[in-house]
Amino acid sequence: DQTIGQAEIRKNSGVSVVGVLRDDQLEPNPGPDFRFRARDLVAVIGSGQARDAFRERFFADGPALDLAA
Repeated sequence: DQTIGQAEIRKNSGVSVVGVLRDDQLEPNPGPDFRFRARDLVAVIGSGQARDAFRERFFADGPALDLAA
């Protein structure tokens, strides 16, 4: 498991994490110390290119859904 800060999501993809849904509980605007777990649903905001980079880097082996597409 990694934190948002350890994953360097914004630096590596250009998106910002705006929420995480875990066990039916929403964590809005999680900070850099928030630790991801398997099966978390992650909401991000960014350009189409940034969202593509996020999916490729962090969800290459799993499902991803882009609601803005």
